[in-house]
Amino acid sequence: MSTLPPLRTVRTFTPVDTSGPPGRAFDPVLNQPKLPALARTFLQELLDLGLTDPPALREFLDGAGKTLSDLTTRERVGQALGHAGTLTSYQRDRVVAGSTFGLVLGSYRVLDRLGGGSVGVVFLGEHVLLRRRVAIKVVPVDDAVSQQHLDRFHSEMRVLASINHPHVVSAYDAGVLPSPGAHQPALHYLVLEIVPGGDLEQYVYDHGPRPVGQACEWTRQVASGLQAAHDRHLTHRDLKPSNLLLTPDQRVKVIDFGLARELASTRTVRGSLIGSVEFMAPEQSADPTAVGPAADIYGLGVTLFWMLTGQLPHPRGRTTAETVKALQTGTPRRVREFRQDVPPDLDQFLANMLARNPTERPGLPEVMRTLTPYADELGTDSAAVLELRPAAAGFDLTPTFDPGEPGGKRLVESVRQLEASLVARENDVRRAEDAVLFAMRQMAASHDGGSTAHLRRMQEYVRVLAEHLCTDPDWPVLVDRGYVADLVRCVPLHDIGKIGLPDAILDHPEALTPEQREVVEIHPQLGCDILERLARTHGDSLTFLGMARAVVRSHHERWDGNGYPDRLAGQRIPPAARLVALADVYDALRRDRSDRLAIDHPTATEVILSSIGQFDPAVVEAFQACEQAFEQIHLTVPE
Repeated sequence: MSTLPPLRTVRTFTPVDTSGPPGRAFDPVLNQPKLPALARTFLQELLDLGLTDPPALREFLDGAGKTLSDLTTRERVGQALGHAGTLTSYQRDRVVAGSTFGLVLGSYRVLDRLGGGSVGVVFLGEHVLLRRRVAIKVVPVDDAVSQQHLDRFHSEMRVLASINHPHVVSAYDAGVLPSPGAHQPALHYLVLEIVPGGDLEQYVYDHGPRPVGQACEWTRQVASGLQAAHDRHLTHRDLKPSNLLLTPDQRVKVIDFGLARELASTRTVRGSLIGSVEFMAPEQSADPTAVGPAADIYGLGVTLFWMLTGQLPHPRGRTTAETVKALQTGTPRRVREFRQDVPPDLDQFLANMLARNPTERPGLPEVMRTLTPYADELGTDSAAVLELRPAAAGFDLTPTFDPGEPGGKRLVESVRQLEASLVARENDVRRAEDAVLFAMRQMAASHDGGSTAHLRRMQEYVRVLAEHLCTDPDWPVLVDRGYVADLVRCVPLHDIGKIGLPDAILDHPEALTPEQREVVEIHPQLGCDILERLARTHGDSLTFLGMARAVVRSHHERWDGNGYPDRLAGQRIPPAARLVALADVYDALRRDRSDRLAIDHPTATEVILSSIGQFDPAVVEAFQACEQAFEQIHLTVPE
């Protein structure tokens, strides 16, 4: 993801006189004879503000029918809009009360209030045109805030936007809504990815203390996200379970890096504490401005302690002063006082994370290395699990390519490592399959200049095509839900054979020569060789290998028989490979590559629809019906 552009200033909205002055120019959609003048003016306000658009109003007015004449007050109009779903209840209440400032922030409408704290409020929002749901953190900033603090706030927002990490919530946009007048601050806002699984605090309240393996894996994920931030000199400053969000597949994402903490402190009594004392590092409680990366280690340690026990290392005092005193002078409790199943070595390491002296705490790389042996792999966290734990998973991702044998040594080494991992997991077939899938996905992405996001998009593109084609009588195989599920699992393996290609070709900055392209075209065969060797040894246990071989070997075949490596044509191409072939081309067109720039969705769609002979016509027809879903996937799973 690229960094955010400079913060833009958005015009304020001046309410329109509800008396409806003569000569007022209304949108044509409002020229309804039975619509009272006050309602017409009110609805025009909503259009001017950007809270709705003419198509939505037309639908509302058509549905109102004979009741239009009853819309004689703002309250009645607001209630009717809410009942019709044109406005959310939150929007309706704000509009009827005349409190419209901040309901539209740049290109985003505010839909609801999600929560708030000492340094801002978080809203549910949506992009006006794309309808993509987002979270919007809004920070009121008055004249008391210095330009120095504002500059740092904006700089840190840009840093956050540059972090593209599976365990950090993505930042999409930012802006400033100027103050509408005296006694009302300007609104600085940050538009963020919305994570629908709730926060870790509520999860533990609902489900109780977590197993050691799960707590360690979640902590490891958070540590990897924090490392990405620390690498860019960005410290979280308020790490706690409520700032850790869970995705539906139970991956953890870090949110709320405390970017506005200094802005809040300028409006707070000097010496007062901003943040949660229970998760605060001792040095932060003494001087909130003296916070370094070690403070995040402490907060992470308290979070792990709390996940394991439901308790805090320092019991809460009767007052904040007592709690701070215990934090600064007391000795933290040990986790084994509450959980005897926690290994002694892990108990000691957690105590090190909670050391009062920040210089005695381990760094994030050590945290990840130490927690890895205790962590349970979460089946849905493919790339992230392997991202920083290849040794524990049984795979050495260091390239072993020998220029004298194109792909040979690296191919053999990769298979050896995969087999070793399978043996270690032979008593758990599903975990063995996932271990192979995880490792191979990561290797494929790392040797193709690709990304985890590319692989996730590919899965979603194929899922969309399969769901559309499942009713086609020529595609009966897709009616089998197990087949589709295994297909989606295998999609990220499509280019696994590229681990056997020379790096000089994969990293080639210009168009390939005919000779180089011939080398590239062997990668389906190389990938198939890997899977066939695994199948010979583990074929009875790894049920996904048959489909995976079809995808890997045949996704570059063409409907007209001019593809590679086997020059298959028409129905001879495996169904799974036909779906992956179109998805792969679409995503390649939408991404910047070493030899060309990305193209937009309409152009990519036109290219695919005009590619006569390349794809199965039924798959092309499905794509044409679902192309907007492809665009949405591309937008919601960015690089």
